[in-house]
Amino acid sequence: MTRPNLLFHITALPPWRRSTVVAAILLLGFVLASAFALGQAGEQPTSWWWPAAGAGAAAALSAAPRYVPLVILVASLLTATASALAGRPPLVVTASLVGTAAEIAVMVAGLTPKGAAPRLSTTRDVGRFILTAVAAAAALALVVAGAAAAAGGDFAARFVGTGASHLSALLLIVPLVLIDRSSQRPGPWWHAVTLTAAIALLVAVAFGPFASAPLSFLPVPLLAWAAFSQTMFVAIGQVLLAVSLASGLTLAGFGPFANAEGLLPTSTLLQVYAVAIAITCLVIATQRAERRELEDRQDAVLRLLRDAFARSRTGFLVTQVRESRRLRVLEANDVAAELFNGQLVHADGAWRVLDDTPLRRILGDAGDQERSHESDELGQDAVPARFWVDPIMRPELGRILLVTIEDLRPVRAVEQAMASQLDRERHVSEALRELNHKQDAFVASVSHELRTPITAIVGYAEELEDSVTDPDQKAYVEVISRNADRLATLVSNSLRAATITQPPVGVHGTRVVDLARIVTDSLEDLRYRIDERLLRVDSDVQGSLPVRANEAELGQIVTNLLTNAIKFSPEQGSIRVTAGPIGHAALVEIEDHGPGISEQDRARVFERFYRSPQAVSDGVPGSGIGLSVAQALAGAMGGAIVLSEGERGGTLATLRLPLSEEPLSER
Repeated sequence: MTRPNLLFHITALPPWRRSTVVAAILLLGFVLASAFALGQAGEQPTSWWWPAAGAGAAAALSAAPRYVPLVILVASLLTATASALAGRPPLVVTASLVGTAAEIAVMVAGLTPKGAAPRLSTTRDVGRFILTAVAAAAALALVVAGAAAAAGGDFAARFVGTGASHLSALLLIVPLVLIDRSSQRPGPWWHAVTLTAAIALLVAVAFGPFASAPLSFLPVPLLAWAAFSQTMFVAIGQVLLAVSLASGLTLAGFGPFANAEGLLPTSTLLQVYAVAIAITCLVIATQRAERRELEDRQDAVLRLLRDAFARSRTGFLVTQVRESRRLRVLEANDVAAELFNGQLVHADGAWRVLDDTPLRRILGDAGDQERSHESDELGQDAVPARFWVDPIMRPELGRILLVTIEDLRPVRAVEQAMASQLDRERHVSEALRELNHKQDAFVASVSHELRTPITAIVGYAEELEDSVTDPDQKAYVEVISRNADRLATLVSNSLRAATITQPPVGVHGTRVVDLARIVTDSLEDLRYRIDERLLRVDSDVQGSLPVRANEAELGQIVTNLLTNAIKFSPEQGSIRVTAGPIGHAALVEIEDHGPGISEQDRARVFERFYRSPQAVSDGVPGSGIGLSVAQALAGAMGGAIVLSEGERGGTLATLRLPLSEEPLSER
């Protein structure tokens, strides 16, 4: 695991604090540039080492993108000022100004491709960083060497010397702000301190005044070990310490590079040495950090898988088949231990399958194909379970038997619950069916018993209508006759409703009748009720509509639909009645302009005894069985009744019956 690098923390600061940090880095670079320039004052075009190059690049990378050009300009001016203070010629000062600007610009462009945040986390990042640093140092060296050549100096020597000086500074200083800091210390703190002291000691021995032989290689193995064992941040710090100490001793006239005689001068040899060590340690430290991160990630995934394995609700048992078909349990979770209780035991830190158990025999007989087994008495607790034995081959482990166990207790519980629920529902259904049958029988019995007295009342009322002449008495008799007719209709509907609910439903006494005539007759029969409510009837009955039906029951259907339209129409309203052929069907439409029926109630109005809340609240008389009877009769005749919303509100009742190809029967 890693924590963000210093650059991330700098860029996350508030603007004014971020600008302060950038200014501090620039100031530090100026101090270092002045110190190293004044340490080698004169007309030399370059110093042995130029750490200000690394400070300038770090400042530019830390600045906000819109301020990067300004930071490059300030860093270039400070570098030129330090050169001028050291007595460098104007041409060299100018070259350092231009070269520094080019160097920092190349570093920023190369380390932030497409605006990405620069970092040193992977080998690829380090490769890009090294190539960018080489290009940046080469850009500056080209400018400075060109100026030196223009002044009569050696271009090649100045190019190599200046490039090495700046490259070592970039490789050693810029990584300090780019390397991700490890959140896990690889070892105790004293290990890093001891290793750092040992490195310093070996550098002192190799470059000190008592070095009688070229021992510059002496600290290299320890630096490599530091890069391998320490974090990248600590390792680069140790390399920087070693290079700084070696440079100081070399400048003091000690060490193998102090009195170099050959193609490369002392300063160049020292910087090439620093560059080689920096690149070597950067690559080693990065690869080690990548490997450590990969190992940490793999360990985390392994822990997660083990945790999932242990917490799984499915049992898992992994066994290895060894010589002589001996079994070795590699892994088992708690579910497997519970289900194979008495056959799988844990002792001396390992799982073991007991001999002479069903599990041992099943695993011993496992073939090359997956096999499934199911038992209602698995283990000592007699648990219902299903398990699969899947043989697989692994080169490093040999033959493996992967056993997957499913606890069937939840499944059995659900099956039992469903069976119990179905049994309860069956009993309830039978009870309701019996209750409904008794209700129908009761209604039919009562309705049949009521027919005789109602018939007597209707008959005597008709005789009184013919004999009574007094207007008041005649009105009383009309009330008796009208309500007796309503009661007779109600009893007839109740009796019919009780009869048609018992299958099979059928219509007896059928013949081919004229539906158009029945609609006209029904309108005439209800004329008195239409006139009572001052309703206007717009009728359009076309020709003859032959249908096969029981004439009385067909009349009852039409009358029921017309009666509903009359009941629900407002006084002085209107009713539209049409009848005509549609293809091979006869269609009767009866539309009122009443309050209508909601879509929710429309699906229930054909249920027996159902009345919509609107009809109940409006006090509209009715029993709730008329439409159910009409629908049942229409269905028995091969037709149907559909209720829908009218064009101007209200309800549109549509009766559809198949046309008959036979001629009308004689009345």
